[in-house]
Amino acid sequence: MKTAFLKHLIWAVIAVATVGCSKNDIIEEEIKLPTYADGILLLSSTDANGTGGGNISFLDANENLTLDVFSKENDGAKLSSSTMWAFPYGNQLYVSATSNPFIQVINHETLKSTSTITTSGITGVTYFATVDGKTGYVNSSTRRKLGFYAVDLTAKSISATALTGTADATLLPITTVNGKYLTPALKTLVKVENGTAQILFTYAENVAGVVKTANQQIWVGVAKGSSANAKLIRLDENFAVQETIELGSSFLLPPNGILTASGTDEFIYWQETSTGDFCRFNTTTKTAEKFVSPSADGLVFATAWKVNPKNGELFLADSPSIFGLGDSFSDLYIYGKDKKLRKKIAKAGYQIVDVIFPK
Repeated sequence: MKTAFLKHLIWAVIAVATVGCSKNDIIEEEIKLPTYADGILLLSSTDANGTGGGNISFLDANENLTLDVFSKENDGAKLSSSTMWAFPYGNQLYVSATSNPFIQVINHETLKSTSTITTSGITGVTYFATVDGKTGYVNSSTRRKLGFYAVDLTAKSISATALTGTADATLLPITTVNGKYLTPALKTLVKVENGTAQILFTYAENVAGVVKTANQQIWVGVAKGSSANAKLIRLDENFAVQETIELGSSFLLPPNGILTASGTDEFIYWQETSTGDFCRFNTTTKTAEKFVSPSADGLVFATAWKVNPKNGELFLADSPSIFGLGDSFSDLYIYGKDKKLRKKIAKAGYQIVDVIFPK
């Protein structure tokens, strides 16, 4: 009797609760399982032997390392040998390489390969960028084929003809701003929009790169010349000049120093390739300083550097095997904003060329 009464009481409570709550009041909590897009990806340009295809390493939220996760998710397959770059757009990563396949499209969350581009009118494909996921551009490391080459992601092909006006495009990562592409081209800054290239500015010295910092600020670096110091120039979203900051005479800001910024804070980083030191510029105080001398921590040759947008830490990949020193493994060095080495992760990949942070 008592048991029956309790059963009726429970059902009555459930009925009242159901009547008292509308459909809109019921909150269903979706449990989202971690994916590769929640961690940090390290793009390798080769394999453990230094002769085969590239791969991807994974650092989870606790910085636990797993090698070769691309192969794990693709039945043992590898990326192209001489993999160069990974451009994130939407839920995809577009991995470019100097060898076939020239572009491999990968789902950022699962790392499953979804498409490849094996038809190309050029070799030496290096950096890729897209603003719509349908078309894009690559540049080439082949000296006689410098420029922007159109990529048709639907037809899965790369043009053999450089876009008019981009023949002097420097071999640097391509910056995208509001549906437009920006590239240094020797002493000019070139904008590409709707398939047309336009020179925005001409400078006295070579352009060292273009980055975006916090609050949608665009900064253009101009290298030091024989008669002028290096400069950093701020543009607004319409590419109008807002200010020009001249750096001290000790900063060369070389075009091969590859400017990088998190896009979420005030710092811009680059390598002074003549010394191997890394420097940074504070866009708030308008001052530049030497950040770290990584050789003091054992780094031999940096092959990738990126800034974590979550906390501003600088990630440096060291690949001494580029010079035939040791095996093909790369070590990862992580520096805090305080200039101190927070962590070194040994054997994090094989000749790492890029770092991809969480979406």
